[in-house]
Parts: sequence; structure tokens; C-alpha cells
Amino acid sequence: MRAEGLTGAVRGKKIVTTVADKEAERAPDRLGRQFVATAPNRV
Repeated sequence: MRAEGLTGAVRGKKIVTTVADKEAERAPDRLGRQFVATAPNRV
């Protein structure tokens, strides 16, 4: 099939609803969260 350029059917399509503006300022972290792990593979 690959040699003939044939592909299988793909059902559904990912819908993109929002495109982030890279120039926009991010909202401040008002809760004071710390986004660092205490050790590797830890949340």
C-alpha cells in the first residue's frame, strides 16, 4: 500500500479552538505556587 501511496482512513480531526498569543503577557501567579520538584520524578 505504501508503494502505491495508499493510506488507511483516519476518523475524526483534532479541533483547535484557541491559538495562544506569544506576545501577550501571562497572568500573574496570585497563589504563590512553587513549580519545582523536590527530587527527580516527584510532583
